Amino acid sequence: MEEKLKRGCILSGWLWLELIGSFISIIITLFIPSGKLPGVPEASSMQQILSTIINIIFFVSIIGILRWKKVFTYGYIGATLLSFVTAFIGQKFEISMFIGALIGVLLNLWASYALFRLFEKLEIQCSNEDAEPVKDDINL
Repeated sequence: MEEKLKRGCILSGWLWLELIGSFISIIITLFIPSGKLPGVPEASSMQQILSTIINIIFFVSIIGILRWKKVFTYGYIGATLLSFVTAFIGQKFEISMFIGALIGVLLNLWASYALFRLFEKLEIQCSNEDAEPVKDDINL
């Protein structure tokens, strides 16, 4: 019986949680102004635009990753680095904010590294089995 390569429980769970989180963030950012929520400070329009763009990139790239497309991992890395930068835009620097942003970046980069290793194993597995040619070389 042919053995399929799997992402693993932790990595799949991480991706699904990120997908749900980015979807909820997009909905909240687009449809609920931050000034109307009690306890939430008014965000500048630049912060809202960057946050929306980053969450859309996360959403699209995670869907692509879940469909086993390697090229979307680069978008995931780009959105990760952009989110680290935007954490400091328009806010005063605090150690706790820096540590939180750093932990978020490190976790996302760990997930990207694990995905690259998984795609590498998938490429080796396809080449060793003399499987049918890959449909789209840029995606795998």
